[in-house]
Amino acid sequence: MTGVITQIVGALGDTLNVLLTNAQQRPLQDGKILIGREHVADGSAAPRVVIIPMTSRYDTARHSPSTFLAVDASGRAARLRARPLWNESLTLQCHCWGDTDSFSAEDPARGFNAAQALTHRLFTAAYLIMTATGCRPTSGLWGDQATDKADLLISGHYTVVGLEVDIPVTDQALRFVPPGTMIARPEQGSNLTFTAPAGD
Repeated sequence: MTGVITQIVGALGDTLNVLLTNAQQRPLQDGKILIGREHVADGSAAPRVVIIPMTSRYDTARHSPSTFLAVDASGRAARLRARPLWNESLTLQCHCWGDTDSFSAEDPARGFNAAQALTHRLFTAAYLIMTATGCRPTSGLWGDQATDKADLLISGHYTVVGLEVDIPVTDQALRFVPPGTMIARPEQGSNLTFTAPAGD
């Protein structure tokens, strides 16, 4: 089973590589977007992106389950099984090192321009996958420019930006529960009796 974070980051990496190739720039040198803070200091060649899941905020459900989940051949079953309960707004911290070779060597700010361009393409990839209703860029900073962060200038200048992604929290709901239905409780292996309200 592939988790939701892995699916999102994988799709972002694939789409970003297409955007870079279409712009006649080198694709991500790691071949994909890496997940986890342990990769920030790896020092591999740019362009590269490392994403770190940071915070989650939960709210009432915003999307129909069909926005994110596949349906079967009838177009119904997956939607019936996956009832949206809440919405998780997951904040991803994105570290972006741009490819300076794609900018003029005479440009004194080409490292900054490269990092900014890669950051914008990452946001474009997110929009193409999830649209503006499913993700939102948040504030960022230049990761190597703080007075105590000069040692982080490993693969060139880089940005640290936030990307907030909406993920539905769903269950495997039945369409209705008939009176007296026996429902297995997985964590205990026991049964309980649920009596549906009259008229359901």
